[in-house]
Amino acid sequence: MLKGPSQPTSVEVDFLDMLEKEEEDFANQIRKQKSFLQNVFREKEELAQLCVNQTAKLSKLESERM
Repeated sequence: MLKGPSQPTSVEVDFLDMLEKEEEDFANQIRKQKSFLQNVFREKEELAQLCVNQTAKLSKLESERM
């Protein structure tokens, strides 16, 4: 005889709740890592632009000196 869908036990419900919390924690951690990496990449670009600007200034000063 076929039975209808059974109701989850309290252990199963607790386990599913635990998995849902783990999933939320994992998603939050990924968001934090993404934000951190975006900041690192932005700072890298700013530093690269600063280096370009300083190199240009040094080149200009060297050409004026000669």
